[in-house]
Amino acid sequence: MWKRKEKQLVMWKSHSLRRVVRSTLSAETISCVDCVEAALFCQKRLLELKGLKVPIVAIPNNKSLVDTVYSTKNPQDKRLRVEIISLRYMIEVGEVERLEWRNTSAQMADCQTKSAGAAAERLLKFIHPEYQT
Repeated sequence: MWKRKEKQLVMWKSHSLRRVVRSTLSAETISCVDCVEAALFCQKRLLELKGLKVPIVAIPNNKSLVDTVYSTKNPQDKRLRVEIISLRYMIEVGEVERLEWRNTSAQMADCQTKSAGAAAERLLKFIHPEYQT
């Protein structure tokens, strides 16, 4: 079992989406799938290198995304449906432990994607608890 002793920022990325989308839900879903795939890559590397199986919990700030993934209904948009089914499958087979919604104000990485007013102190304190402002 993996126990967190130290926290380290493993990866950070900011980029345009790989395709044009029609809704916020589609954009958030594509971003979540990309993030989970990157986390799976890191998880597999840690397993190979250190024998550690680190659980993956995706924490989006879009409640509709989490509700849609855990719903039995499929979205109308067929491309979005493929991405949602992909997330559902990753949870079903245990690659991803769960999706857990957090409000935007509780997002650790918010300071890395917002230019004005988003404080970095919370992220710094999470990574380095001894950090003082």
